[in-house]
Amino acid sequence: MNQTESYLIIVEDVDNGSSTLSSAPANLNFLQNIKQITPYKQKFYHIFQQYLWIFPLIIGFLFPVFCLILYVDKLVSDDLHPILPLISDLGSKPPVAGYVAQIFDTIAILNLLTVYARYEQVKFYIKKYFQNSSINICQRLKQNNKYFTIFGCGFSLGVIILGNFRNTEQPMEHGIGFIIMSCILGYIFFTTKICDDLYSFKRIESQPSTIRCCGWIILISLIMSALFLIIAVSQLDSIYHWFDNNQRLNWQPNHPGYIWFTLGTFSEWFFVNCCSIYFFSISHRIHIFNRCHRIK
Repeated sequence: MNQTESYLIIVEDVDNGSSTLSSAPANLNFLQNIKQITPYKQKFYHIFQQYLWIFPLIIGFLFPVFCLILYVDKLVSDDLHPILPLISDLGSKPPVAGYVAQIFDTIAILNLLTVYARYEQVKFYIKKYFQNSSINICQRLKQNNKYFTIFGCGFSLGVIILGNFRNTEQPMEHGIGFIIMSCILGYIFFTTKICDDLYSFKRIESQPSTIRCCGWIILISLIMSALFLIIAVSQLDSIYHWFDNNQRLNWQPNHPGYIWFTLGTFSEWFFVNCCSIYFFSISHRIHIFNRCHRIK
């Protein structure tokens, strides 16, 4: 029996949205094999897009988790004072230092994926809703989206440096990482501006009240932490004592500046955990988007 017949073959280009029709003789067994071939690449890509919101959600949980790991390690070590050491100092102690480095690398990678998702999401909004709008608002959104991406990638770079250069061994590199990680302020600032424009002009998403409050809390916490630590250092016999690891790790209540040091470290811990609020909010926005739209 001849199993070769003429079939209509439809070839669809998923990325460009076009399709090609052709009629050609084909073997039945060959066609059955084609039906069994799954486009794994496209399937994986769509699944990846669908669950992008999980990445910032994981980041939001990782911040308090790594803080908990550090403090539990401190309690197990029976270090009573200072009550709250610098996170950088606690994270430099082996074996917990290895876990901290891995967690920070994970946060950096997941954040890059989050930046990608949000960048493409905003680009989609601009293309669909703002093409016929004022040139100024369209250009402003594109520019803010670009700055958002730059500061978001800078935050990831800072996190990687911060986690892989220990404060007790390479304080200069660690400090540079912290400065670069402060890009989170610009990261949040441009996220807020984008959300403001989306809501004000097209009622897209919602007002960024949570993100704005989170940004202000982080900024104030950073300033207070720096101010309190400067006061604590100024009460030491010499400023060089600050660079003594034993001084910072064993700051006792009877030492000068202990109260100010504790207030400074409390502000630092508070700042780090407030970062979770931002990522939870971004996760929520990406999740809502994926329910209604498809990133192309």
